[in-house]
Amino acid sequence: MTVTLNGSTIQIARPVHSISVNKNRVAFKDVQGDKCAELASASERRSFIELLVKS
Repeated sequence: MTVTLNGSTIQIARPVHSISVNKNRVAFKDVQGDKCAELASASERRSFIELLVKS
């Protein structure tokens, strides 16, 4: 799945193995390796995390 956030494209390959949140950054690990997304608001972070945990 491909997601576009703030003009940058993030490729997400299922399954997602881990998710870590630190201030404006959401880091996650999928089958392709470690990836990171910078998000401006708490609601954007929540929406992105919900997208990551969907099966």
